[in-house]
Amino acid sequence: SFACARIKSINIDFCCPVDVIYVGKAINLFNRTHQYFNRVHDYKTTQLVANIEDVEFFVVKNENEALILENNLIKKYRPKYNVLLKDSSGYPYIVVTNEKHPCIKYTHFTNKFKGTYYGPFASKTFFKKELLTLLNELFPLRKCNPIPCKKCLYYDMGQCVGPCINKIDDAIYSKIKNDIKQFFLGNTKSLDKQLKEKEQLLAKELKFEEADHYKKLRLSLQQIKENQT
Repeated sequence: SFACARIKSINIDFCCPVDVIYVGKAINLFNRTHQYFNRVHDYKTTQLVANIEDVEFFVVKNENEALILENNLIKKYRPKYNVLLKDSSGYPYIVVTNEKHPCIKYTHFTNKFKGTYYGPFASKTFFKKELLTLLNELFPLRKCNPIPCKKCLYYDMGQCVGPCINKIDDAIYSKIKNDIKQFFLGNTKSLDKQLKEKEQLLAKELKFEEADHYKKLRLSLQQIKENQT
């Protein structure tokens, strides 16, 4: 497990409230803390160690949670000895917009009135850009902005319902949005079954390159699911 350490300093003479002076994370918290106390360090780290009164820690499930918790604690307490992350805009989200013809986007900012947000995604193992590409292939929402007056390649590829040439019922968008929600909840069994059926059908038709594409989509789906557990 990853752990996020909250290190404190207290002024005993004046009975001041406890201050958070450093936030860090480690897979092995025992080794990480001993590195501070059992080695010779630069001036900054020496001062940090001299002011430590107590260490508080949180155990989390994976790297993504550790990175997000670290980011949130640094933003909340602005520790004196943390240089990074104090002023960053935060980790990215995937948003399904609330537009008449919704689309899937990648953003660093949230606004509950503009869409449904999933994330944030801090760990590199979450394949942020690859995740957006995968979602756009799996769920046929609008890709074009603005919407053109004729169909595009995405419609021919089956990756868009085609609001440019079709009148899309709200029920269709509701189903797609729910499918995306189930995807992020890890309920991908039904979706994997659909992809497998397409893969097998194309293989029977000897369209091996297209069948391989659906096979890769299924592998990507499995990777994302494992990383979100």
